Amino acid sequence: MNTKEIKKKLPRRFYIISRKLKIYLDKIKFTIFIFFNYIVFFLPNLYLKSKKIYLIVKPSTSIGDLLILTPLVDIKEKNFSVYLIHQNKEVFENLGNNQKYFKKNFFNNLLIQFMSASHFSNIIGDSFGTVKNKMHLRDQLLYNKKEFYKLTKNISRNVVVKFSNEELNSFKKKFSGLIKNNYGVMLSENNYSGHSQVKNWGWKNMQKIVDETGKMIKWVQVGMSYDKKLNGVMDFRGKTNIRELFYVVSKSKIIVTTEGMLTHLSSAFNIPCITIYPGFLDKELSMYKNIIPIVHKPKMECSPCWKAVCKFNGKPPCLEKINPKKVIKEVQRIVRK
Repeated sequence: MNTKEIKKKLPRRFYIISRKLKIYLDKIKFTIFIFFNYIVFFLPNLYLKSKKIYLIVKPSTSIGDLLILTPLVDIKEKNFSVYLIHQNKEVFENLGNNQKYFKKNFFNNLLIQFMSASHFSNIIGDSFGTVKNKMHLRDQLLYNKKEFYKLTKNISRNVVVKFSNEELNSFKKKFSGLIKNNYGVMLSENNYSGHSQVKNWGWKNMQKIVDETGKMIKWVQVGMSYDKKLNGVMDFRGKTNIRELFYVVSKSKIIVTTEGMLTHLSSAFNIPCITIYPGFLDKELSMYKNIIPIVHKPKMECSPCWKAVCKFNGKPPCLEKINPKKVIKEVQRIVRK
């Protein structure tokens, strides 16, 4: 029995209790980190402030949360500098020298977590975020750092992905058969985060899209190898690394996904991305010019709830009531252009 099957058999109450316990223990650890953080980083922060240097510390986290920082790493400003400490080399590949990659191991993980507890003005960690409705995710993360937010709020929110010539030559060769076709990219499920229960539109709905539009465009299914396979698609589940996935997405004509990593990534290549938004968040969280948002109407009173477990017996009506026909209509409109 795999992890996914075990989760399905566990009662909802157990899931809620275990999640609350983890949150409680994380808060205790975070409080300890903050206390010592003030002592260790007080003087370094004064130095960074005098030099107008901002240090962003980002522990290993979801790809989407990392992608939104790529425009800040890639900027070249005369009045201030931004440096990034992170644990995901692939996302920030080819984006310059203003970054430091730390491999994932016990010591580095602890160090990054400790640094990310910073409340200082120029050492910006995971403790600085705030939940504000109708605001892009990057703005939410930076909003409490007033000075830095003011400096960066006019910088494009579009994700930045750069391929080296070596990468392009390798990818063109590996995916030569694919990129000759007009194809779209989609996920069958969203099971990759703590919010998967309230973000997963479902395999059946995605299959309906393939069934209705498969003659108009070829579909490439990406995701993890354990995702349920869609019928009538090119199967790329678990067959690409992150950089290869970025390339496959960059050559696609359309993307269909629930809100998440592909939504943010699509902005790097200005590809029409039909995104199914759950009611637990606002669509503004990941809105770019290329996004075609699909939301439940009328908006539910409890939306946005920002809760990982839906109060409606684990079945969010804000997702369940979104009709696949709305998505199919948008796919047909885009493909026929």
